[in-house]
Amino acid sequence: MPPHPKVIEIKRIMAYLLIIFMLSACMAPDSQATPTGATRLSPSLTVPLTSTPREDALATKSATSEIRQESVKTIQVIFRFRDSVQISPEVEAGSTIVLEMRAEPVIQSIVRRDDGTIYSVSTQPWPDAPVRQMRLCLSQDVPCSGPGEMRPFETRYATEVKVDWLGPRRFNQTTEFFDANGAPLTSERNDASEPHLLTESTLLISSVLNPAIPLEKLPAPILTAAAATRSAFPLTGSVLIEGGRCCAGGIAGSQVNLKVEFQAASSGGKVVEMKAQPGSACIKDPTQLKAGWEPFQVIKTYSTSLAINWAGWYINVQYRDDQGNLSPVYCDDISLEGSPSLPVQKP
Repeated sequence: MPPHPKVIEIKRIMAYLLIIFMLSACMAPDSQATPTGATRLSPSLTVPLTSTPREDALATKSATSEIRQESVKTIQVIFRFRDSVQISPEVEAGSTIVLEMRAEPVIQSIVRRDDGTIYSVSTQPWPDAPVRQMRLCLSQDVPCSGPGEMRPFETRYATEVKVDWLGPRRFNQTTEFFDANGAPLTSERNDASEPHLLTESTLLISSVLNPAIPLEKLPAPILTAAAATRSAFPLTGSVLIEGGRCCAGGIAGSQVNLKVEFQAASSGGKVVEMKAQPGSACIKDPTQLKAGWEPFQVIKTYSTSLAINWAGWYINVQYRDDQGNLSPVYCDDISLEGSPSLPVQKP
């Protein structure tokens, strides 16, 4: 007996529904098969997401964990030619200068990376510093043989020096500091990054001739050297950055403008040209100047980018008059500080 027509129709409907259900199951999103951090576009195509809130939080935590901060109490020592902290200042032959040692108790906030390198350093006064005594030695040309006699602590010590030489001369300074019980305290140079019990600093001071001063009025010890210098270089001069101030700064990577003043005089003609070359060190050999000749200018402004932390910026210059006479190479420098922006730590 053949199946009833209604039974056949019911079977067809059930088969049709079964096919629709199977097709729907194949095309539906499968959350279990979708990888974490990806968006399901079709059964066969996934695209990674750029980030998730959780991943952003983990990245911030990782970045801030690479920075750690510590506090160090120390005495910061600055050894300088008064009113200047230039590394290699130039002074006028025959003049009297003042060398100064400044000792400032400070609390340093040192930010380090995980590898121990310094990210940034900031200082504030150490008001209750227990420093009571110090040893101080100043010498010329040769290093100090010792730190000197014990004396009461002074935040500033100054001594006058007669400039009776021509050319460079090196001055050396050594200091030690102690508390009331005689226990040593750490100190550091202003250009160093790690404190020590004994601080040693050097200062190279170059004496130059003032073209306006007659040779016969110079001190006897430098007459011979001055005569030889003027014979070789009848043209003399100078260069000065930012009026002689010690330093300038801003955010690392930003630009800073530096005003440079040039001065020159010649006994054989009119000063008409100069070679002015910025750099990272003083140059004494004229053959090392790569800059071309340009018209003599009294003032010129240079722009440079600030590096992270401290760096020296130098300007070297040589002058030429209309008779072809050349000057020695003169140099001046300034310290530039680029301050980093610390990463913002999210809660």
